[in-house]
Amino acid sequence: MNKVKLNRYNYALSPTSQFYFCGVPFRLDVSPNCPLDCSYCFSFYNAARRTSLPVLADPERLERKLEAIFERGKINGDINAELLARRQPLHFGGLTDPFFNAESTDITIRILKALNRFHYPVIISTKKADCIIRDKALRALTEMKFLSVQISIASPDDKRAMVVEPGVPLVSERINAAAVLTGEGIHCSIRLQPLFFPWLQQTEKSLIPELFHAGCRHVIVEFLKIPYVGGQKRFNQLFENIKWDGFTFYRKAGAVVIGREIILPPHFKWEMLQPIIAKIHAVGMTYGSGDYGLNHMGDTECCCGIDGLPGFSNWARANFAQIIRNAKTDALTFSLVENEYIPSGSIKRYINSHSRIEGDNSFSTLLLKKWNHPGSPNAPDSFYGVESTGESDHKGNVIYRIIKKRQ
Repeated sequence: MNKVKLNRYNYALSPTSQFYFCGVPFRLDVSPNCPLDCSYCFSFYNAARRTSLPVLADPERLERKLEAIFERGKINGDINAELLARRQPLHFGGLTDPFFNAESTDITIRILKALNRFHYPVIISTKKADCIIRDKALRALTEMKFLSVQISIASPDDKRAMVVEPGVPLVSERINAAAVLTGEGIHCSIRLQPLFFPWLQQTEKSLIPELFHAGCRHVIVEFLKIPYVGGQKRFNQLFENIKWDGFTFYRKAGAVVIGREIILPPHFKWEMLQPIIAKIHAVGMTYGSGDYGLNHMGDTECCCGIDGLPGFSNWARANFAQIIRNAKTDALTFSLVENEYIPSGSIKRYINSHSRIEGDNSFSTLLLKKWNHPGSPNAPDSFYGVESTGESDHKGNVIYRIIKKRQ
């Protein structure tokens, strides 16, 4: 039998277009292809995700890059090198679970060792509870100097999980893995993503207390997003399986199309989230908002909850959610963004063609352009409780106003 030739994943490391609202818009993936095939998976509709080629990251290539930066000071205008040199935390598993099979797990362990060699801060996202607490993987995690692990859960119990994500460990196994990690002293949070409306009550009353008892102290919450293009048949089957008419529910709730997804309006999500947030607080955990339009409403400055952890201080603060959250007055001007560190390199090659602009595609230019287009996706007035005043500052940049604040 001929051995399959593996293609190197050239975009394993890159900034993401979430920099408008995210504190960790710097991702690392083993592959663009995740075989877990969860029924709601957003990356299923990513063009790279659909490729049939066996594409995998090269740990040695990453290690050489780290050596060039931290041992020889070589950056050369590369945006990835600029972000690495600043030690901006990496989100490992933005598209693909790092532990999806034995081969990916081996590559992930090698990558973690390379990153830990330079004490680099990493946030791992995974559902593979069966892998992360095995000997080699667990040893690699416990050896990391600066690490946070996010375990994703989409269902309140094992029975429902078997319906929507049959290819991953049960909810009980993931909660057990969280307990193992926290028992080893590893910072572990839970990402309730996606959150399904039919299961809100069970999530509030039973799942959240279980997460606390497992040692977790931070929960990130994000409601289900429905693909606007290409997912009708797949999601019809998903909704039939869980006996819920999701398309009708979203339409009646006023959901809108943002990019490639159908998303519920921020005010509706915020109202529906209140019992869950109250329970998170009641048991002694903090709430992180991963929801579009609500990213500024969480308990922690960075929704991942890493802003207070040693080694993670250089998370990306120049994002609109952070600016809105920490504004001292009701007025919002672009000068608040400019007061934060903004990388200088271009990200043109890493963002999709619909997000690119003519000329300079630096973070600063893209942030300014978006700031001055109120009413567009990711603009400040797309956030809950923010509106455009219709006025401009002395530089001609739009002034926004906060009309509803965090309590």
